[in-house]
Amino acid sequence: MGQAGKYILALLVVFGGFYAIKLVNSGKIIPLTEQATDPDLHFGNSRTYFKEKDFGRGMEHLIKAIKDIHNIERDLDPASNALLEESIKDLEIVQRELQHDSLVVEDINISYSEALNALTEAEVKVTKALLKSNHKHDAMIALKYGMTHLKNTLKYTEGDEKAKEKAIYSELDEVLNNTSLTDEEIMERLNHIIDELDSLHADNLHSENNE
Repeated sequence: MGQAGKYILALLVVFGGFYAIKLVNSGKIIPLTEQATDPDLHFGNSRTYFKEKDFGRGMEHLIKAIKDIHNIERDLDPASNALLEESIKDLEIVQRELQHDSLVVEDINISYSEALNALTEAEVKVTKALLKSNHKHDAMIALKYGMTHLKNTLKYTEGDEKAKEKAIYSELDEVLNNTSLTDEEIMERLNHIIDELDSLHADNLHSENNE
């Protein structure tokens, strides 16, 4: 490679680095890494320990899950931040129940599913942001993480809520695998899915406790 080629390559690396920083700091694009599903792992571990009456280790993983969500929040837009903060309030209620030996199993299911649904919605919004910035490949990666959150949510729900989550999962799967959809059609479907996810956040533990 000649000097001119090396110079151009160096410029591309520099500007590429600036662009990556801009994406992460824009408040709209989160890092697309496997750490996005760390909360899912800790929720699953904590519930397993709760079932085994090992509340100390259950608490340990719950605290780690809350920390993971706070880490994810740093790279999200304000609306997604607010949604995750609402779910953290419910997780903290479960944490207080553990501290006072008054743990209610139903509260675990409600708070964990709420957090995972909030993470799903955040990933769908990230998918939209990436799609708008012409990063479709990365958008689909974010969508896969969203589907992972939603799939894990099904471990904690039942009845009508579970049926609705399964339907949303099918819609996300259709967006991911239907290669004939235009970007405009994908955006329209994602907006509809966000509305459906919003309806899942109507009930939470802290609002009930304030009544």
